[in-house]
Order: sequence, then C-alpha cells, then structure tokens
Amino acid sequence: MALATAALPALKDPAQYTHPDVVVVACSDPSAEAKVVARENATSDGDAACRKYADADGFFTYEGSNRYTLCLHFLR
Repeated sequence: MALATAALPALKDPAQYTHPDVVVVACSDPSAEAKVVARENATSDGDAACRKYADADGFFTYEGSNRYTLCLHFLR
C-alpha cells in the first residue's frame, strides 16, 4: 500500500517507517493508494481512534515501541 503523507507533518523521515506492505509516497505520486487523514499516538485500536474523522475509511496501526495509528482515506 502506498500512503500519501502531505497531511502528516510528524512523519519527517519516511525511511524510518518500514512495513512490508506499506510505502510512503508524496501526495502527488500516482501510486498513492491512501491519504493519511490523521495520526493518533499511543493507540492500538485503530477503528476507535479513527471514528472521529469523517473522511477516514481505514487505518494502519504500528505497534512497535512508539505505538500509533494512521487514519486513512483510500483514493482507489
């Protein structure tokens, strides 16, 4: 999945966020499959964390030492 991140200033170095199915790309990249609507820190319940964002229709949760959820709006 390719995530567009213009709306996510906290994601400063995309190289440090690795997952075999997720690739960070620019919003203008035609391969972007979803746009990051919000980042919710210290959560592992992505569904509950993203309910407050009307345009979020999915999420990605990172459960490493710095747990967070990216609320996503799918573009395709």
